[in-house]
Amino acid sequence: MNTPDEILQLLKKYNKAVEGEIDVFLKKGKAQKKGGASDMYGMMRYFMGFTDETFTGPKVYGGKRFRSALCLLIADLYGAEKGKKVALKGAASLELFHNFSLIHDDIVDKDPLRRGRPTVWKLWGADYAINTGDAQLILSQQKALEACEVDAKRGVEMSRFLLEKYLEVIEGQHLDFSLTALKIEDPRVNEKSHYEMIGKKTAVLIGAAAVTAGIAAGKSREERDMLWKFGYSLGMAYQLNDDIVSIWGAPEMTGKISFNDLREKKKTLPIIHAFVKLSEKEKKEFGDIYDKEASLDEEDLKKILAYLESTGAHNYARKQVLAYLKRAETAISNLSVSKEGKERLSNLSKLLLVEVKK
Repeated sequence: MNTPDEILQLLKKYNKAVEGEIDVFLKKGKAQKKGGASDMYGMMRYFMGFTDETFTGPKVYGGKRFRSALCLLIADLYGAEKGKKVALKGAASLELFHNFSLIHDDIVDKDPLRRGRPTVWKLWGADYAINTGDAQLILSQQKALEACEVDAKRGVEMSRFLLEKYLEVIEGQHLDFSLTALKIEDPRVNEKSHYEMIGKKTAVLIGAAAVTAGIAAGKSREERDMLWKFGYSLGMAYQLNDDIVSIWGAPEMTGKISFNDLREKKKTLPIIHAFVKLSEKEKKEFGDIYDKEASLDEEDLKKILAYLESTGAHNYARKQVLAYLKRAETAISNLSVSKEGKERLSNLSKLLLVEVKK
């Protein structure tokens, strides 16, 4: 994968800043809670990569922190010191919210691994994982409100904006549940519905990260609109790319089981595209495999992969990734940051999108 090493190097100082902000915040919660309740904060710190499952071990890789780092990078490109301080609160809020959603996602998807380590539900059970995720959602809102202590006007505006976008992400999760419940041959399973779902579930939060920096820096409505176009387009490209990686990516790249999305019978863009392109007879066989209650066995996986291959699903999905990346690049070109700043944003965007060779 473009490791995370290359991306982490590019975002190193921003990761350090947001991790420091969050770790102190979570340690404070743990220290103030007596008895077993403090373990809840330990579970958060474990998931974020600050410790191991004993709550005493060393720090490990806890994700790229891409959304929060993007927010801080853009705020840095705009300059103003007070704006950077406001942005740090927003960035920490974004990171806490994003990871709350992942804790819950792992429960829904029954994923045993996240970033190469056991998930929270796998270690402590679904009840604790749901509760820990709920608490982290509240903490993400508290962290956003701290921006008001730095700059009341911008802090209130940023907090209101983030809460609106957080709700959209949860709406996206609802749409994901709805699509998952439908059979593959249901006409409501189509590219439009998939784009709507990933737009809310994934792209909105990356767009929010970019706009949060603009709010913190006191930028105009026009500039924020361009930041939204950049972040949202990049988010769409990122999720569509993940549709590819989650089918064809190697386990060492994803930290998950091989063909994970197929095993979970997710209706991602490659699947939707392949199904539409099949003959009626092929659709019947595809549906019989993909809609059955039992898990897909190795023979099922081979058949589905053959259909993906015959319909050019990988190449089709890759074209959509590149189309959204082009939109993001156009938005970057219209931002008021320096030429060097535009190059940094462009390089980061390209590094984020891993190309899986077939």
